[in-house]
Amino acid sequence: MRRTAIAVFAGLAAAAFIGPAQAGVMVSFLPAASYHDFDAEAPAVRASMLNEIRQTFEQLGAEYLKPGQNLKIEVLDITRAGMVDPRRPLGDLRIVSSTMPPPRIKVQYALMQNGKTILHAQETIADIDYLQNTNARFSSDPLVYEKATLRDWFATRFGTAAPGPRY
Repeated sequence: MRRTAIAVFAGLAAAAFIGPAQAGVMVSFLPAASYHDFDAEAPAVRASMLNEIRQTFEQLGAEYLKPGQNLKIEVLDITRAGMVDPRRPLGDLRIVSSTMPPPRIKVQYALMQNGKTILHAQETIADIDYLQNTNARFSSDPLVYEKATLRDWFATRFGTAAPGPRY
């Protein structure tokens, strides 16, 4: 009797923990060397940056997607904000100004609700006003402008929640 009660309790606890279908983001990338703006980066740095972009998409999905929604994103190209300082051969210093390119990330995505595709598109995500983000100026994150651009796009495209800070 006691084992049965424990088994029933464990089953109920597991069901309560699972709850409604969770939203999720699945991100895929082309080979990093094929991206417009990653040729100056060392392979380990490229991999780390792509992992950060993946994590950003996943965090935004957890924040903005509704239960039962899943988003498949294929990142087709990435152009980081600004330009590499030509005097620094490893590309570890970027110069940003209003005359330099804004962050741009080209994606192809499919939004699914309970397994059915409800939106499929290809877009270039960009923010020409990226320098207006005053919080980013004091960040040491090398992808601060790209992450803020993704946050704004995600909130506009998929969100109903209030957007968080732009950094």
